[in-house]
Amino acid sequence: MPLCLQPRAGDETGVAEEGAKKLGYPALCKCLTEWRNSPETAWLADAPVHPLQQTLKDLEPAYANFFAKRADVPRFKKKGRSRNSFRYPDPKQVKLDQANSRLSPPKLGWLRYRKSGDVLGTVKNITVSQSGDKGSVSIQTEREA
Repeated sequence: MPLCLQPRAGDETGVAEEGAKKLGYPALCKCLTEWRNSPETAWLADAPVHPLQQTLKDLEPAYANFFAKRADVPRFKKKGRSRNSFRYPDPKQVKLDQANSRLSPPKLGWLRYRKSGDVLGTVKNITVSQSGDKGSVSIQTEREA
């Protein structure tokens, strides 16, 4: 584990002092690569890397708002109490088969979906969500006006 991310004794929040150097998104991505290759956190390699990177991208402004005193300390959300979802930002990674109402995100295989309408335009990102025992997929597209 990189030295900058090791918890300090007596630190309940895991947040550095106000004057301490903060890690930005590029540094966090380097740490993520180290964690995925580390034997202690090898389970991270089972997950696709892009959704993990999107989470880090969401975490950076949360900590920036905290250090600027615009928000509280970012907290982990308890499983089942918040929206369990992840985002695939690269549409080239997800295969979309509209004719058979299915899509294939990396490491998940083919998933069937109930089509509520045709996917029009260029796919920008895909969000996979779970609520209870049901899942849903949201496809964000961009099309010309």
